[in-house]
Amino acid sequence: MAPENKLIENLDDDLILTKLDQIPALNILVIDDVSATCELIEQFFQDSKHQVFRAVDGEQGIALARELHPNLILLDLRMPIMSGEEVTKILKSEPQTSRYSNYYFYCSFTRTSANSGFMRRFSA
Repeated sequence: MAPENKLIENLDDDLILTKLDQIPALNILVIDDVSATCELIEQFFQDSKHQVFRAVDGEQGIALARELHPNLILLDLRMPIMSGEEVTKILKSEPQTSRYSNYYFYCSFTRTSANSGFMRRFSA
C-alpha cells in the first residue's frame, strides 16, 4: 500500500468534522463538470455547518459566484466551455469577485491508475 493511501485510510471522520466545525460556516462553490466529483465534495461537507453549491461549467460557476459571493471556490482545471484557469482570471478581474480564494483541482481515473490528481491555489 502506498504511503499516501495509508494516510487517507487513517483519517478519523470525527476528527475531520471537529476541525471543520472550528471554522466559521462557509459557503463553498464547487465548479466541475463531473458530477461524481461534486458529490464527493458534497458528501465530505454534509455533516458540517458548511454549505456547498454546485456549478456544472465555468459560465454557470461565474454566474453563481457573482450571485452567491461564496467564501471558497473549488474548481476543476479541465472543463468544457471554459477552463478553471479562465474562470479564475475572470473572477480575479472583477471587483466584486476578486477577493475569492480559488483552488482548482484535477482528478483523473484511468485504466492504468486507480486515481491521480492534485489540488493547488491559483492566483491570477
